[in-house]
Amino acid sequence: MKFRHRYRLARKGYLKFIVAWLEENDPRTEDQINLAFNEFTTRKKLRRAKTSSIARIGDEYERYVAEQYFNAGDDWTVEHSGENLRLNDLGRDLIATRNDETVIVQCKYWAAPKVIHERHVFQLFGTTYLYRLEHPNEQVLCLLITSTVLSDTAKNIAKKLGVEYKEKVNLERFVA
Repeated sequence: MKFRHRYRLARKGYLKFIVAWLEENDPRTEDQINLAFNEFTTRKKLRRAKTSSIARIGDEYERYVAEQYFNAGDDWTVEHSGENLRLNDLGRDLIATRNDETVIVQCKYWAAPKVIHERHVFQLFGTTYLYRLEHPNEQVLCLLITSTVLSDTAKNIAKKLGVEYKEKVNLERFVA
């Protein structure tokens, strides 16, 4: 039975049938099956740990940006919406306010060879526009801060849309 057919059967609720078929037709010993299962679960745990460490680095980068740019004694109040809301932050990692001025910040801590493309600029512009509609009496600016660089297209679009950006802002404080 080909894998595709077994998968379809599993989706339809025939999992018991598949398990029985594998038990009858699998040439591996019980030790080999247990070893394969342990390797599978270990890989799954490693993937989960890697994902959570990447999220922690992103959170640290957001805190670093907040300290460097807004907690420098200029009376900024910073809300860490990215850290608090996770995927529901609408691309607003930080919301910094001072009097009637607000800066929506999106932080991207990516590996050096990666490039920020225009879709991230569009997302930041869109979420800033929505914030402006929700807060009509405030002057709202948007800022994209990244540890890497923006593509040429992203830079051109950012300039036309009024999205400010800072490239190659690294976590210098955390480097020993």
